[in-house]
Amino acid sequence: MSNVGKLLQFKRYCEILTQNSITYYKIQKMAKSSFEYVKNFESDDTLLPNTWIVVRLDDEKLKYPPTFDGRVVLYPTEENLIDYMKWRQADVHINNLYNTTFWALVLKANLSPTQAEKRLCGTVSADKNEILFKEFNINYNNEAEMFKRGTLLLKKTISVDSLQKTVIVDVHDDMLKDKFWTNHSSLLVLKPSKQKLLYEGPITNIIQEQINSKENNAISNQS
Repeated sequence: MSNVGKLLQFKRYCEILTQNSITYYKIQKMAKSSFEYVKNFESDDTLLPNTWIVVRLDDEKLKYPPTFDGRVVLYPTEENLIDYMKWRQADVHINNLYNTTFWALVLKANLSPTQAEKRLCGTVSADKNEILFKEFNINYNNEAEMFKRGTLLLKKTISVDSLQKTVIVDVHDDMLKDKFWTNHSSLLVLKPSKQKLLYEGPITNIIQEQINSKENNAISNQS
């Protein structure tokens, strides 16, 4: 689909919400799992009233609008930290499955956002998978991993023209499996490790931009 087509589709999303006079803002409950206990480590830290909030962004240009929810949580053990990361990835799956089903009902079954929300109220993952498969012939297992698991940003080493370069890579690995933490044990080491995490995946746009930047800097230093 072209950028114009995507823009028109997004416009239709907005029109659907406007025509139904609905401000649709839904905060999903966190994924129910054995990792959810990590939520108990969060404590309220209210900002002072009647103050100016300044957000500092250090960059020459801003490519995307800044939208984020920032917080600091203290976890006492590595096990707690790992469980937190697993919990967040499990929640990505829950939210994406809901959104995929919700928009299928709105865009393909022509339900209003209110009707779609009511249809999904009280459903579990198996129910949503059944709706997608039986009513829209969508197998959720075939969805892209980046939507089901989210994106992880990791510092790794890649080989470019027989040279090793350290870059930030974007991957969609399964953090719920112990294999990920075994292969990335250096992430939990306080002192910088001399062991390099080698990246053998595809060269994404994020990686390519860093490679180009490093090459341009090298050319500038030589001139």
